[in-house]
Amino acid sequence: VESYGLKDVEDLVRGTIRYSGYAPVALAYSALGLLNDNQCWDELKTGSNASFTWNDVMRRLIGDNATDLEAAVMKIVCDRVGKQRDEVRAGAAYKALAAIPLARGPLERRPPTFEDEMAEVRFAFDRLGLFSDRQVPKTNGGFIIDSLCSVLTDKMSIRAHERDFNIMTHRVTAHFPSKNKTRVFQSTLTYRGKDNHNTATAVTVGLPVGVTAQLILDGGLSSKRGLIDPTDPDLYRPVLAVMEKEGIKMVEEVFDVPN
Repeated sequence: VESYGLKDVEDLVRGTIRYSGYAPVALAYSALGLLNDNQCWDELKTGSNASFTWNDVMRRLIGDNATDLEAAVMKIVCDRVGKQRDEVRAGAAYKALAAIPLARGPLERRPPTFEDEMAEVRFAFDRLGLFSDRQVPKTNGGFIIDSLCSVLTDKMSIRAHERDFNIMTHRVTAHFPSKNKTRVFQSTLTYRGKDNHNTATAVTVGLPVGVTAQLILDGGLSSKRGLIDPTDPDLYRPVLAVMEKEGIKMVEEVFDVPN
């Protein structure tokens, strides 16, 4: 906080906006063991002749041969994710965050209910074919997480006709008692990828790393030792200068909030 000159700020919230359902779906993967990376299955190894479907995977993971497999899986997901959800919401960190009066935006909608989240999980599992007799992709290691990643890559990769779009917004709301005014300071970056290879994500992540590497090779950081903080002007100024030439820059805005 001090690096940004905000040492007197009372509340600072920094987060990542995800699509609805992202967190519960990731928790559902974990709760079922789909993210297990320390146990390999011979049936999932490249070269295995075994016929192994996603329904087979689910039955093994939950240890149940229930007639209604989907219902049995969702019951376990609801129980395990619901317990984690309750534990998080009972914690001091969540309560403190919930108590902060965040600025309300025009796109805000009601918080999702647990039923909404479980519906998102069911939809994601159906879309990925995890409740089906589709064959599970086989990999060299035979880890279930690798098979899941293979499905995710196939379903979620950017196609040739698609372009991604990155948006980053920093918004600081400040109240000035002496003037009885409230102002919002906002910085916004938008960048659209050129194609499915030169994506916005690849460029905005890779370019700063490349510029930094070149800066080191050119001796631009020769006076530095050890770990260099990204808020060091000698580092971020050259990086931002190159990025701006590529059309990647923050647009600054300041506007008053009516009392």
